[in-house]
Amino acid sequence: MARVARYASLFYAHLVLTCEDRGGELVLAHRVRGARAHGLRHANEYALASALHHARRLTQRPISRRRACGSRTSAGRRRGLRRFFGGAPIAFDRPDSGLAFAPEIVALPTHTEDARLLATAEAMAERALRESPTGRRFHRDRRAAPRARDGRRALDVQAATIARQMRLSPRTLQRRLAAEGTGFKELLETTRRDLARGWVRDGSLPLTEIAYRLGYSDAAAFSRAFKRWTGRSPGAFRDAT
Repeated sequence: MARVARYASLFYAHLVLTCEDRGGELVLAHRVRGARAHGLRHANEYALASALHHARRLTQRPISRRRACGSRTSAGRRRGLRRFFGGAPIAFDRPDSGLAFAPEIVALPTHTEDARLLATAEAMAERALRESPTGRRFHRDRRAAPRARDGRRALDVQAATIARQMRLSPRTLQRRLAAEGTGFKELLETTRRDLARGWVRDGSLPLTEIAYRLGYSDAAAFSRAFKRWTGRSPGAFRDAT
């Protein structure tokens, strides 16, 4: 269960699982980073059901939980969920999703135990964890795409262009940004603001060139945006730094 929690993000970058002892119970809790639980009902159900399925398969025991809570789901689905998870009734319409188990399941042996294979797989998983962008790192990678075009009209772009550079469909890009509580328009605005501050502070580029690189129609439009971000005009900001 602890390894399931640790490596969950390798299957889906925004998946967050925790496994801990709470008052004598083993609790496996789940959420999707940056999203409301009610908005991702199927992800909540699948993550917990998958963990329980593999625990049952590996131990060859009909493991059931003491308690369970989940986000909103339809009445027709609740019977199926209760039948699969077993044990006590499930508390629905909760902000979080999780399963609580009796502590003795921790000692159950797995019938496919192989220490050498485990060590190899764990080393590979740890390396993948270090190299895989997760959570806010995904957000930073999306911001890196328009930055790669510095020197041209860097931010005169569309979501479809960035999605193609990242080898994603536009819909997938928008969905992943939405899971982090943002969108392409907000991402573009933040990137423009950060680049503008750096270029204006640096002093090596004329303000008209900065406006062009950031995709503004003229220096006046850029100046209005910069004053909205910083409370000062680009010239005043440059003089102060």
